Amino acid sequence: MITSKNLYLRPVLRSDAPLILEWENDPSLWEVTETKGPFTLEDILYYIEQSNDLWGNSQLRLMICDRNTDDGIGAVDLFDFNAHLKKAGIGILIGNPAYRNRGFGFEALNALVTFATVDLRLHQLECIIHPDNHASIRIFEKCNFKPTGVSYFKDRRVIKFVHSTTL
Repeated sequence: MITSKNLYLRPVLRSDAPLILEWENDPSLWEVTETKGPFTLEDILYYIEQSNDLWGNSQLRLMICDRNTDDGIGAVDLFDFNAHLKKAGIGILIGNPAYRNRGFGFEALNALVTFATVDLRLHQLECIIHPDNHASIRIFEKCNFKPTGVSYFKDRRVIKFVHSTTL
């Protein structure tokens, strides 16, 4: 478990499946994810089984939980993990709208970046963000991610951000 002032990050549990299903099937979030359509509960349960093995499946999803209530409020991900190159992709979702724009995203992202760079000894973390997703841009920049270029994802322009410990 990774802890910070107001929240903690923990492995995803099978009991989290209904909440994750709700978030993943929210069409308003599909523009910023790779989601092409609704998931089933079986899809989510399979993903949960795969997402807790960073070394075997190159991905790790952690639930973001409020320390005061233990409620799951979102998730953070490491993906495309490459131990040899010491890099990974990183993502965040504050699934509970009541927790958005209150600093929880920054706190969770900062905790995951610290874990990835200190404990996993990664040198580079990467993400892509749609230019109109101002909230995500702000928290990634606040966590010392730098824009490095523009590309296209799902036929939409995105900005690539990189956090590097080697620069």
